[in-house]
Amino acid sequence: MQNGFTCGVEQTQSCSPLMSIFLNDEGGFTTIAAATTLLVVLALLFGLVAVGQTMSDAYEVQSIADAGALAGENVVAKYTTVATVLDACVLSMGLTGIVTLGAGLIVSCIPGFQAAGGKLTEAGREVLKSRREFAKSVAKGLKSFEKVMPALIAAQSYACIQSNSKGSLHYTGAAIPFPLESKSDFGSLDADINDEDMVKKSEEIQKKTEQKEKAQKKAEEAKEKAWKADCGNSPSYCMYERASVLASLSGQDNPLYASVDAWTFGVPLKRARAYYKTRESHESIGGATGEERNDSACRKAFYRYAYQEVCKGFYQENEDGTVECSFPNLPRNMQETKDTTLYTDKSWPCSEEEGKTVLHSDADCPGRKGAITGYASFSDLDRGKVETCPYCKLSFDDMGKVASASTSIENGFEHHWKIVADEAKIYQGAREEIAKTDEEVKELARQSKDLFAKALEELSVIRPTLCPPGAWGCVGVATRGETELPASSISAVFSAHSRLPRGVAISGAVLAPDEATKENNVLADFFDSLSERAGFVGTTADNIFELWGSLLVSYGSTYKAIGSKATGFLDKFDGVFAGAGKWLKNKIAELLEGAGLQPVDMRLKRPVLTNSENILSQAGCSKEATIREAILNMPEQGSFMDYAKVIGKVAIKDLPPEITLAELSIPITGGTIPITINIRKLLGVT
Repeated sequence: MQNGFTCGVEQTQSCSPLMSIFLNDEGGFTTIAAATTLLVVLALLFGLVAVGQTMSDAYEVQSIADAGALAGENVVAKYTTVATVLDACVLSMGLTGIVTLGAGLIVSCIPGFQAAGGKLTEAGREVLKSRREFAKSVAKGLKSFEKVMPALIAAQSYACIQSNSKGSLHYTGAAIPFPLESKSDFGSLDADINDEDMVKKSEEIQKKTEQKEKAQKKAEEAKEKAWKADCGNSPSYCMYERASVLASLSGQDNPLYASVDAWTFGVPLKRARAYYKTRESHESIGGATGEERNDSACRKAFYRYAYQEVCKGFYQENEDGTVECSFPNLPRNMQETKDTTLYTDKSWPCSEEEGKTVLHSDADCPGRKGAITGYASFSDLDRGKVETCPYCKLSFDDMGKVASASTSIENGFEHHWKIVADEAKIYQGAREEIAKTDEEVKELARQSKDLFAKALEELSVIRPTLCPPGAWGCVGVATRGETELPASSISAVFSAHSRLPRGVAISGAVLAPDEATKENNVLADFFDSLSERAGFVGTTADNIFELWGSLLVSYGSTYKAIGSKATGFLDKFDGVFAGAGKWLKNKIAELLEGAGLQPVDMRLKRPVLTNSENILSQAGCSKEATIREAILNMPEQGSFMDYAKVIGKVAIKDLPPEITLAELSIPITGGTIPITINIRKLLGVT
């Protein structure tokens, strides 16, 4: 029985000579067949490896183009961080200056604090002056830096691409920024904030407040003098002491105030009414002699007159702080008494004596013999219409002595009343002056609020529009010339002249916010660095720079946080705010809270890859034409200086060794801090 044919056909048929090389007579594979199969498999294997390596070398130019685009856009990222920090400084300095000016306006409204208000106003002015100079230097510095950015982008990207060269594989190229030239607008950055009007208004407020302070001092002095004359000098002579001793007044009719704070001018007015009413009712006309009877009658008449006069007086405190009062002046000598009703009133009894009309001190005068026929005045006596009683000898001189004696010496009640009456007039005038200046200060405060709002509005719109070279992105172009593969490569084993053709790749990179850096401390670190270099000292300076630091660090927060930091500075003066100052403080706080000072996104930017067509489309360029032109313009061989010159249109040797981005003039304490970038060091050249 057979299992098959020897040569795969009938046994009667023999194998061909060619096949017999691979198959033996028994139908199995020969050694040559096995060796040939092994060689074919190895050839295919090494061929595939060589193709893979060649493709890897060819594709590597794309990853290098990606790296070049990212390296170029990284320059833009660093610039953006610097520009944002400087913009934050300008904005926060402006807000610091305005808030300090506002605090100066507020404090200027407070009597006794005009000097402090003037210092705060001047400090705010200094801060805004420093901000003005700083903003101008920032605008100038950023413009200068943006001019050399294309060259820096080209140089940095070239260095990155060239560093990937290895062996015979030489890469060259650079990143092209779009836009190629700066389109930033710094016109508003160095715009001025009008602080002159606020400074002038502060000076006006200080003058009015000084007038108010003088009036307040005058009112306080007048009130204290009147209080002392009324009861403050007790137990020494005063109205309280005299009323207690002479009229035995006590309790509600004769109150004692230990402090001037609770005392008002209404107190001596009520005390005088009670005193004169009591003295008049207790005075009984009489005496052992006519002179004593005469004096008693004159005193009683004087007390009655004085009571009537003080009852006409009044004292009222108004809501606006003014007072309405009338404290009648009692006569203090003969002439003043003659000008009163004591001289003209027909209050003295007369009798007919031996055909003459005689004036008596009272109806019970021992010198009266006839009946009372009427009443006459001292004026009638002086004009001879009536005669003097030979017993009591009443005359106007006696009446004049009553007022003169009690007013001229300290033990007289009228002496202290006169002081109260005189000081009441001074107090009334001073309170009117206070109310008048209060209204004037309130009007100035309203005007100040409007000026503050205007300055705040100016500050909110003074922001730069950044669009530096590379703001839309960078397109990286990497090229590799035709290259003979190294002898160690797989391809060279099978081919003595294996070559890798020329390769070109493009890539795009743009900036994207890095969420991981949302809470970065770049602003705090920057301010700490400035603080160390500036050496801030002094209470006022410390408070203001503390405010600036808090506003600067809050730059990346919500605008409500910025407003709360600013109003927090004003709260330091809460203990002294009153009147127009308190009103202005509240209004300025409202303006700050509602100013809508939108902060910027403080997340750091990092370059990320994107489709280069997105960048070119934004730039309004044709992808094919732009890339073709870029490749043709790039030198096949050359240093980063050559690429920088082609792309940046500036020779490295012509670049300034150093660019001053800004100069910060330290307000109040003085001095200047330059913020510079060493271009040569950045490029690694000397």
